[in-house]
Amino acid sequence: MNDLLEPRVMVMALRLVISLFLGGAIGFEREQRGKEAGLRTHILVAIGSALIVMISVGMAEHFSETGTADPTRVAAGIITGIGFLGAGTIIRSEEGVKGLTTAASLWVAAAVGMATGGGFYAVAVFATVLSITSLFILHGFERQLRGYVRHTVTVSAKAPPSFAPRLASVIEEYGFAAVQRGGTICSEEGGFTTSFTLKSRNEVLEPEVIQRLLDLPEVTRVDWR
Repeated sequence: MNDLLEPRVMVMALRLVISLFLGGAIGFEREQRGKEAGLRTHILVAIGSALIVMISVGMAEHFSETGTADPTRVAAGIITGIGFLGAGTIIRSEEGVKGLTTAASLWVAAAVGMATGGGFYAVAVFATVLSITSLFILHGFERQLRGYVRHTVTVSAKAPPSFAPRLASVIEEYGFAAVQRGGTICSEEGGFTTSFTLKSRNEVLEPEVIQRLLDLPEVTRVDWR
């Protein structure tokens, strides 16, 4: 019990707590957007990275007399491990590539944890502030810079899947920059459900598009998000 009250142990515990808050601050934005790698994932990545750095530094100090200890080798392993974790969040589908921002935020959370574990508190806090600024504030700016707004429309119809191109042509009438069709799920009743990813450079009147689709006799349901 007395070991837990040693100054060095207290410092290490403080670094882990700081990593928790900084990693959580980055993961909060991902959690709000409903990403799988959200608050808890970023917290664990930051804490784990900080702990590994502290262990590698401690081992280097302990075995410094042999001259063979290199704390940077253990820290380099974190980057490799995060690369595999980040790759698991990247998904390529017919709608495009998703998860790149989440993968990058995990990588930054690991770096923040490493900085905290190394005792570079100011740099870790500053990096966290910059990351949160990029995720929250620049999200809307990036969308305006690209000049389009993304929408996802899911349509259910009592018709064969070959009817899907007809739905796409109706949607294209409203001037979307791109209409990408997602996967199709066939129902036991002979109908199907499919989704479309839409990109619009102008303001879209959502009720008009939905009503236009519902006016088709074959369409039974339309979900817009």
